Amino acid sequence: MPDRINIPHHVQNVLDTLNKTGHEAYVVGGCVRDSSMGRQPNDWDVCTSASPQETKECFSNHQTIDIGMKHGTVGVIFQMKDSGCIDCFDTYYDVVEITTYRIDGEYKDSRHPDDVQFTKRIEEDLARRDFTMNAIAYNPADGYVDPYGGQEDIEREEIKTVGNPEQRFEEDALRIMRGLRFAAQLGFQIEETTAEAMQRLADTVQKVSAERVQTELGKLVAGSFVDRVMAEHGGTLEIAVPGIRCVPVAHLPNIKTIRLAKLFPAEAEQHMRNLRMDRKTTAEVAALARLFAGKEPENKIAVKRRIRAEGLEIATLYMEALGRKKEIDEIVENNECCTVEQLDISGRDLIEMGIKDGREIGATLERMLDAVIEGRVENERGKLIDGKYL
Repeated sequence: MPDRINIPHHVQNVLDTLNKTGHEAYVVGGCVRDSSMGRQPNDWDVCTSASPQETKECFSNHQTIDIGMKHGTVGVIFQMKDSGCIDCFDTYYDVVEITTYRIDGEYKDSRHPDDVQFTKRIEEDLARRDFTMNAIAYNPADGYVDPYGGQEDIEREEIKTVGNPEQRFEEDALRIMRGLRFAAQLGFQIEETTAEAMQRLADTVQKVSAERVQTELGKLVAGSFVDRVMAEHGGTLEIAVPGIRCVPVAHLPNIKTIRLAKLFPAEAEQHMRNLRMDRKTTAEVAALARLFAGKEPENKIAVKRRIRAEGLEIATLYMEALGRKKEIDEIVENNECCTVEQLDISGRDLIEMGIKDGREIGATLERMLDAVIEGRVENERGKLIDGKYL
């Protein structure tokens, strides 16, 4: 573990501002874990002995957001300059979440504490957290506060709960998914008693909102060590997420819909709906799962038929999953005809030629497209009209 963590200037400003008014303040959780591992944190969270109201008073010259006053969280908005652009005056905004030290009350819904009690002791706040590697606080003056051995567990590359694992997972079942996700992202092993408790309580994940589960699942399937999780903890995951079949996916492109389609081979559309996936993701996963269950296209004609039947976007994802995206790229680059819209003749042309029935127009265009795709006729208006397709 490094002796010091490089904290962004505006986050250090938060610590300093709270300290100057007599309050303790530390960066905490994932930002400390990632920094200690040489990874770039996605965001920086601060915990403090100040009450939410005291925090707002400390930052009265900033815009603040009442993110979760009941649970002690205030967001402070900082206007940032784009440091990656010379003479650039573009700005963006960063919200630093500041949370009062707290002790969680009883959890009755396997997700949220019914109430919280604010405390002045950082150790009591760290005691409520999920895994030891996330229960580390830091500031430059005091160094690390690590009462549960999180630094050692990071060095051992081990995921272990703070305290009794069953109690941690009974409090918040989403922690089971978070643990599996961390294993997939970091390549850490899950400590034995923690893994056993995960499996025993895996069914409680179904009590958690589908939106939260699908967020963790999306991050898990994108992890560099996803196959290890599938192999070592597939039984847990298959109980936690009904319908999933834990098979290797790391060899596939790291595209969420492709990997989900492999993991949900049956009734994929319904399972995506159950997970509250957006419509586009649901449609893509369902289409890809169906295609994976069928026969691979044997030649260019079959590839064009995939484009015709599924649309270019789905066909491209499918061929990319097969490692054959180059075949699609060549078809697109050469503007080869695969759809009715690409034909050098239109329904309006057929109407002008005397075909009035809409169904007959559609059938005629489809016959023409068949002939073009199969190479029996070139996609030229005159040749299509001269052919045997009218």
